[in-house]
Amino acid sequence: VRSACSSGAVSRVVMMNGESGAVDRRTVLQVGVAAALAAAAAGVPSIALADGAVSPATRVRARGIYGSRVMDLTTVVEQLPELVEAGEWTKALNVVSSDKKKPGFLVLEKNAFQLFLSGAYAGFRTEQAELTNARNIIFEMAAQVERAAKKEDKSTAKKAADRLVAAFSEFKAVGELVPNPFANEPGQEWSSDFAFNRKMNQSPYANPQ
Repeated sequence: VRSACSSGAVSRVVMMNGESGAVDRRTVLQVGVAAALAAAAAGVPSIALADGAVSPATRVRARGIYGSRVMDLTTVVEQLPELVEAGEWTKALNVVSSDKKKPGFLVLEKNAFQLFLSGAYAGFRTEQAELTNARNIIFEMAAQVERAAKKEDKSTAKKAADRLVAAFSEFKAVGELVPNPFANEPGQEWSSDFAFNRKMNQSPYANPQ
């Protein structure tokens, strides 16, 4: 099954770039959006390339699935310094706890950060390195907050929480993760039951400008 709009949509995005030479990261993202939407409309799942390369549509799928999980942590992460400042240690631990039986909200989604940077930015080493660095700081600070919270050491916990929030903001900035401006608009967001965002609550905007 082939979508009538697939080749045309991708061609228009490529032509908008205005260059016939090297394709930059933003063009890849834009092409991926068009390809993913065309594939979803046709009900066709993403196909791995024979040479092992990652297709633009696969990058967009990773952005939608794992990027949304990172985005969903925004409110929880940004409230962490306030919880520490108020001495709400139980609530703070609910965010950063590494307890395997009851991991915190942030730690529970640790894998989403890795899957996002390795999937959405597959082939882009500079961005992957920057995202990896930000992710490492996030979880290093989470561990520091956890240790300080257990000792009710407000000063240490606050410094770590502030650095965690800064690193989280950096991760989103490098990953071009911004809220979907159409998330609360009426209408159908997907084209078929096979679309990657079929069961997602709110996805990051997949076509950053």
